[in-house]
Amino acid sequence: MRKQIKISMAIVALFLFAISCKTINMTEVDETDPPPVIDTVYSSDHPYNLNVVYFVPSDITPNANYEQRLSKILIDGQAFYKNWMNHWGYGQKTFGLLKDDSKQLVKIITIRGQAAQGNGWDYNDNLIKAEVDQYFQNHPTDMTSKHILVVTATNETDPDRVQNFVKMPFHGSGATSSWNAYCFALDYPGMDANNLGQPGTVGFEAMKWIGGLLHELGHTLNAGHSGEKVSEKNDPLMGTSLMGGGNYTYGTKPTFITHSSAASFIKGQLFSATTGTFYGDPGLITKRIYAKYENGNIVVSGRLKCNNPINEISFNHIPSNNTGGYTAPGWVTSPVDVDSFNISMPISEIKEKNIENYVLSVVVNHQNGSRSVLSFPYKYINSLPVIDFGIRNDVYSRSTWTATFSSEESANSGYKLFDSNAETFWHSKWASPAAPFPHYMIIDMKASKTIHGINFVQRDYGRRLKDIQILTSTNNVDWENIGQFQLLNYNGGQSINFPSAKVAQYFKVIITSNHDSGGTNASLSEISVY
Repeated sequence: MRKQIKISMAIVALFLFAISCKTINMTEVDETDPPPVIDTVYSSDHPYNLNVVYFVPSDITPNANYEQRLSKILIDGQAFYKNWMNHWGYGQKTFGLLKDDSKQLVKIITIRGQAAQGNGWDYNDNLIKAEVDQYFQNHPTDMTSKHILVVTATNETDPDRVQNFVKMPFHGSGATSSWNAYCFALDYPGMDANNLGQPGTVGFEAMKWIGGLLHELGHTLNAGHSGEKVSEKNDPLMGTSLMGGGNYTYGTKPTFITHSSAASFIKGQLFSATTGTFYGDPGLITKRIYAKYENGNIVVSGRLKCNNPINEISFNHIPSNNTGGYTAPGWVTSPVDVDSFNISMPISEIKEKNIENYVLSVVVNHQNGSRSVLSFPYKYINSLPVIDFGIRNDVYSRSTWTATFSSEESANSGYKLFDSNAETFWHSKWASPAAPFPHYMIIDMKASKTIHGINFVQRDYGRRLKDIQILTSTNNVDWENIGQFQLLNYNGGQSINFPSAKVAQYFKVIITSNHDSGGTNASLSEISVY
């Protein structure tokens, strides 16, 4: 499929003038705006394409030549992604992008915002997102996918000042069936791909902010952080992972896309050659998983069940000194007989074996582009892995469970504790005002069960539970105290075994502290009983 959009800028200019009094608008062109491009023809051989928005705060002037500069960054980035997708065996695949090849221009939607940059914006991407969402509601045919890149203009010549004081949004997140994927980056005067590799501050800033834009775009294309294996770091053609520290090497030193990142991209909407339905809940259920150390290798096997077929599975080893996963080396395997897997990973490829605690993040990439994440802790002792994790086969079904909470955020409601996806989570009410400790949750299992213990899966970032109390009940009125416990501070599964088995229909978890240095927030990814 090949889309074409032909724009007469004279008509666009008249249209922009006509709507300039509306709530969300692109203000009339003045002498500070770049000259219009006449008869630009945008096309793509993808059915879905990245929505590129240039957002101009009300107190900011669009930076000179932004269309040409951003177009080159994105066209070069598209080629960079294609090169590494082909390297990993996926063919000449990359993300869709509407562009005029003859003029080397990308379709960019310019929105003149109502919000001001000022000095107190304080990282409020919601201000920008609300205006961008409103624009697409008013212009639905302009939205060509669920993936949106917002580049916000700043006139500061020192972009670090913007990040340190104004705190303009700069981050990315992936798409789900319910949420569009947003990537926030910035444009400052002189941000130019031609400056990559130049000496001094000019080259360094270009590397950092252009590489950072493509890094955050990777998140919006549904990849998490990933680092390099030892052999990849030492390979002069590979070097540093874009989804690791690549924003400090892109365009100046060897930089690459890891196999685990590519596995997350390939079934996403923007990489598809055909139309379809993307990012529906795959309903992953872990039937069995087991890990062991054997002959210099970490060997992991298991069986998974889900509503949407598995495409590939990634295994990322996240050290405790970098819980964001920037330095996590990864492996990829395909399922065997639809739902089973087995992989052997040599520890010689893991650089930091002097770090005691690791988390193995298992990322299940589904055919509809969605991702399910499972996390398991393990240790290194004397530079050798001690593998002692696994999911019990006798975990009770949670399909009918319900829960009540002392508080919850609407976007992070409690049913996400039962969705078999470690990337989603329950979160206590955190704003206007934040709910204080203690927090509690009451789980109704809808039938009497013999409970031997509870499995907890902590969230991958912050607000992890620390001190808890567990109680059980047969009637949701009379409660038996099982005891006080403390959960560990890592993003993985851990079990609390009961001193003796209890028969109950309800169990209650009271949370009195978290592992953060302050605040009263709490969050949890998954909970189950056995």
